[in-house]
Amino acid sequence: MADAPDISGADFIINDNRGFDFDGIIHLPSRQIILNGGSTIRARQIAIVGDTIIINTAKLNLSPVGSSGNTGRSAYISR
Repeated sequence: MADAPDISGADFIINDNRGFDFDGIIHLPSRQIILNGGSTIRARQIAIVGDTIIINTAKLNLSPVGSSGNTGRSAYISR
């Protein structure tokens, strides 16, 4: 999912209480991204870019990619 960097728009909100699998990129640099609900977001590879990212009672379950160079779990936040 992507927006051009200079487009202002409404908040991007994910409301879910069942959980879902997602691999890929959410690139919405001028939007506030909000993850709501008691869901578990399962991902092997995910990147989220937003103006502001809010995680409300959601869980991120990051699984290792499985390549020989990256067998552990890792996550980082950058600004």
